[in-house]
Amino acid sequence: MPWNYISAVKSKARLWPTLVACLIASTPTSAQEPPPPQETTIRSSEPLFGFLEDGQAVLVFLNGVEVIQSNRRLTGKTLVLVLAERQDNPPPAPAGGDLLVENSRIQEIYLEGNVSIEEGDERILGASLFYADNRSGTAWVKEGESRSTGSSGPLVIRFDQMRKLADGTRSLEGLKYTTCDYQHLHWYVSTPLATITPSPKGDILQTSDNTVRVAGVPVFWWPGLKVNLDDHDLLLKKISLGDSSRLGSELGTVWGGNADNLATSLGVALGHNEPVKGSWEVQADLYGKRGLFLEPSFEYHGPEMKGSALFSFINDSASTDHLDQVIGDGTRGRLRMQHRSWLNRKDFDDFTLVDLEVSYLSDRNYLNEYYEREFKAGKGQETYVRYESVHEDEAITVLARGRLNDFDTQVQYYPEIQRRISARPTTKPWLFGGLLTVRDILSQAHLAPDEDQPTVSSERNFRAGRRVQVD
Repeated sequence: MPWNYISAVKSKARLWPTLVACLIASTPTSAQEPPPPQETTIRSSEPLFGFLEDGQAVLVFLNGVEVIQSNRRLTGKTLVLVLAERQDNPPPAPAGGDLLVENSRIQEIYLEGNVSIEEGDERILGASLFYADNRSGTAWVKEGESRSTGSSGPLVIRFDQMRKLADGTRSLEGLKYTTCDYQHLHWYVSTPLATITPSPKGDILQTSDNTVRVAGVPVFWWPGLKVNLDDHDLLLKKISLGDSSRLGSELGTVWGGNADNLATSLGVALGHNEPVKGSWEVQADLYGKRGLFLEPSFEYHGPEMKGSALFSFINDSASTDHLDQVIGDGTRGRLRMQHRSWLNRKDFDDFTLVDLEVSYLSDRNYLNEYYEREFKAGKGQETYVRYESVHEDEAITVLARGRLNDFDTQVQYYPEIQRRISARPTTKPWLFGGLLTVRDILSQAHLAPDEDQPTVSSERNFRAGRRVQVD
């Protein structure tokens, strides 16, 4: 009986990374990674048995087995291997212990019972059954589960069964995905059928209808989706339930995904040529006492620009706010935009910078009700454009600052211009080689008070001057 044929998976088939990729849990192998060793270690506490049939050897391991190949480890209760028969006659295997076997002769592998696949220190796949046919390049996994951790927290994927075809397409039935990391899921998204198809741009996930379930009860439904797994995070990132005296019963959801194409297009429109990373997010909350709250947002960052945009809206059904102030118009919301561009940036002492911020609130209490933490500890609401040009020891700044919220007391600038020279060596001999610092300013300022506070008077002033210092 030949004992040195066994392999976890035929190396060139690379079924494990393919299976893991379908679960969004693996990293593609680098082209520089050395090839796996030609032998695999099989560990079993029980003696194996086998037989020959039609030019093949069938080996059976019972009562627990461990297969180790390079940095991969496969464990399960029952292992069956179908191998290409050898012409030589190797010595029989010992009863139990470690076996060193070749990788190249494995044709089929069947593992059942608490199947676990690990790479390094990470468990990337668990299942009740795993089967792979290396001759056709197909595979089958039953009752699988994968867990990984991304930027938005843990990602758990479970499915009833998964089939991999020879072209790399994977079909999953009874798919559930969630960011809940408990054994009994508090919430999840379920879809009867999903396919993952490889493409030059990444693995494409396409699902049938999707249902959000909380404690097994369906609470939300949306039609099938199609996303690139290599470019997108989980579409539904968070779901929460709660209750408060201010808002009533609460059902909260956060949706998000990739927006690199939109961010790069924005960069091109602003004159930037470098690729820009972007992401979008939508918070959709249903409040029993207030109504539906929506907050779409967009963030982007690149070598030459960064920024964000946020809009929120609610048709508030309450007659008074939490401070018992009458809500005159239930149509409430906000707009906030922030942008920064670096133009002709060469180094720390040579760059041109443009900052833009826009802030609008529908009423004075909106921020305190729906963004309480920002209202108490966040940055004040501003609307301005700022230009700064720095070249060596000289800087020019232009600030234009207005006001969109008439209930804020704020200083407006129309505009303010400053020119600064820092520590420039003097050329006058009578200054004995001192360092010159100069600040020129031209400013037209207006203190605009809260429109409902007549006790604060409106003030305007105009300033022009120079300050010189020699050290």
